[in-house]
Amino acid sequence: MKGDDKTQVPVGRVARAGKSVTPKKAARTKKRRTQELPSYAMTVEEAGVMLRISRSSAYAAAKCGEIPAFRIGDRWIVPRRKIEEMLGITPDD
Repeated sequence: MKGDDKTQVPVGRVARAGKSVTPKKAARTKKRRTQELPSYAMTVEEAGVMLRISRSSAYAAAKCGEIPAFRIGDRWIVPRRKIEEMLGITPDD
């Protein structure tokens, strides 16, 4: 029923964070955010999955240098190519 809904958005607009945005603009924004980019880096957790070790073991290995990783702020970044080299995986060039 039309009158029962307490939060009504004007027709043709989408509410977002206190603003209303046209559906077309919302779709463009979502498309930009979800674009597929080549992944040259991974998280420590992802590296742990590739190496079949636990999350805590992966972080311990990253901290002591057994897994090639570096920090940006409070995030650990692992270069994908280095893990692939450790596992003997060659890129499809």
